[in-house]
Amino acid sequence: MFLGSTAANPTGQCRCDPPLQTFTVSNSALIAAAWHTTGNNAFRTVKSGTGTALAWVRARLQSGAQSQTVCVFDFNGGDCTEMNLCTANYTFGTVDQTTNVVEPFSTPVMVIPYTNGQLPPSVH
Repeated sequence: MFLGSTAANPTGQCRCDPPLQTFTVSNSALIAAAWHTTGNNAFRTVKSGTGTALAWVRARLQSGAQSQTVCVFDFNGGDCTEMNLCTANYTFGTVDQTTNVVEPFSTPVMVIPYTNGQLPPSVH
């Protein structure tokens, strides 16, 4: 399901310390329609054309107080954290990368602590 798009490098600058470009999807109905709560979810990034440099793309997932960051694409094979474009390495080429999040990402309904390494006999 397509969630949206953003222009790459809208200011047209070429420098080693470009501002972090963000894209937010906050439409809860759209997210609910696209999200698989019991299985895998795929994140895809597509860059067409050769006019802009791309080093990495990451997704930050948030549900209540829980959050998770997923590295969708890193040209240098890293973890999508190098903020210096010149150090990170980059591509001007086209990109079509999909990354799967294997674990379901959802807020737990209940958390029960272990006592002496044992689960409780029942949960109410």
